Amino acid sequence: MILLLVMLALLVNMPARFVALLVEQACSGQCRISDSSGSAWNGQGRLFLNSNQRWFDLGPVHWRFPASDAYFVLGLGHGKIIWRTLHQLEVDGITLPAAAILGHPALQLPAGDWRGSLTVGTTQLRLAPGNTPGISGHGQIEWRQAATPLVADYPLGNYQINWRWEERSAPHGSFSGGRPSLILVEGQFDAGQANARIDLQGEARLRLERYLSLIARPLPDRDGSWTLLFRLD
Repeated sequence: MILLLVMLALLVNMPARFVALLVEQACSGQCRISDSSGSAWNGQGRLFLNSNQRWFDLGPVHWRFPASDAYFVLGLGHGKIIWRTLHQLEVDGITLPAAAILGHPALQLPAGDWRGSLTVGTTQLRLAPGNTPGISGHGQIEWRQAATPLVADYPLGNYQINWRWEERSAPHGSFSGGRPSLILVEGQFDAGQANARIDLQGEARLRLERYLSLIARPLPDRDGSWTLLFRLD
């Protein structure tokens, strides 16, 4: 009985450093929590992510397990990830450097200096209950102050993706954005492919037209406009 009480006391007072070690092992050393404090159940620290041999400071992180109205709450910067119920996960306001995500080798995108920030807006994922597999949900992603290594030092503006995912079907949705009076992008994606219309004006056309003509088709009845069709798999 005494041994059981001692084990329970150790479990309740387990330090946040234990969570930091678990996180580092779970991501094979590609992420870490520094300056951890508090307990394993209610702790905080600072989260770092390694992407393409570069460490990114993602900001202050804190967690609580269980929370008053959820199984688990994790805060990162001004955003949160909430495990609300057994079959529901919510994400809102999680912001990451675009270079940390878009520059990761797993995405096989062009190497270089991806700029701006990616923010996961109001997002909800639901796991089908019981033995029936399936995931559904909806959400949005914003790319602010976008720039790519393909066009060095040229700002591309802000973009937003709105997506939905029904059980046993591919994600689908729309995307839009650009720079006022210079760049306008609008499109949809579904069933593993996406199509977009891109309008360029002024200096944006001078800088981007030669690149766009390699991958997109000009619209004959609309000067300065192109259409682009591409696979997502």
